[in-house]
Amino acid sequence: MAMKTWTEFFRRNREIDPKTGNGSTMGALYWQLNDIWPAPSWASIEHNGKWKVLHSYAIHFMDNHLVSPYEDRDKSLKVSFVRDDYLGQLSFNYSIKVYKWSQVNPIHTVEGQTKSDSFSVNIIHTIPISDLLNQSKCDRNECILSV
Repeated sequence: MAMKTWTEFFRRNREIDPKTGNGSTMGALYWQLNDIWPAPSWASIEHNGKWKVLHSYAIHFMDNHLVSPYEDRDKSLKVSFVRDDYLGQLSFNYSIKVYKWSQVNPIHTVEGQTKSDSFSVNIIHTIPISDLLNQSKCDRNECILSV
């Protein structure tokens, strides 16, 4: 989970200043592939080729299209959309679902649509978490969000 979190952080914060050409980062390099002996390690593939949980996460956090939700300092939910492809401008639908831990079906859903250019990072949705939970009639300790 830590690798997923920091990789998404770097990917969504890779903006480049068009005036200077300087930027924060262009993402992250995922390199911890395999081990040569059976022992605890940072590797994502066992010595025998079996995938660890990290490798399963890596398929998603290194995908060409990444939806990356996070809580900002101002206690808002921000949803970033990261694109790394050559397909030009495309439209995408997204949904934010609020679930109670005790229920299978969402108790509240927010849906939206966005357009995105190739090799771009956009914040596609921002909402104070308190507002989202109030709309859901759910306490922060009783609910989980899915984007």
